[in-house]
Amino acid sequence: MSSNQTLVRDALIVERYKYIQEKLKYLDSVLHTNISLFIKILSAIIAVATTAIGYNTPSTLPSIEYIALVLTGSALIVLTMTLTFLAMTISNLFAWFGYRHDETELLEKFGSGFTREKPSIKSFLTWQETWFIFVLTVLSIITLLVLNHTYAVSELVHNYLGQITSK
Repeated sequence: MSSNQTLVRDALIVERYKYIQEKLKYLDSVLHTNISLFIKILSAIIAVATTAIGYNTPSTLPSIEYIALVLTGSALIVLTMTLTFLAMTISNLFAWFGYRHDETELLEKFGSGFTREKPSIKSFLTWQETWFIFVLTVLSIITLLVLNHTYAVSELVHNYLGQITSK
């Protein structure tokens, strides 16, 4: 291989390594953006549902059917949003593994002794993605339980509103 070919190859290797590093940083920033966006949307849904149910509470209690309608609509939106963010996070996790695998291969071939460990799932408890997935899964289960018992939850809310307005 000529010196020009070696220089071109080395430049391509460096550019590929930079590209991989940029993608890994991007995936980290996407996670933080998704967590922030998820919290904002969830807060907005809870605020709208609470306002819709409690708007006329001092003068008249909302009916159980109305509360059930608001809870069902809110729960369906939360469930859809949660499953969407869950799919995006899992997809990003697979992409991260792919880029880290590419990085370790590149360093093994051309790193001149500098290497990194291959990506492994053994340290998954230290990943932010793991805990975000855990929270999304728990929230999905809670939402499914609310959907499954909408009428009972609506009665509880109705009775609670009745107690706090009668004082």
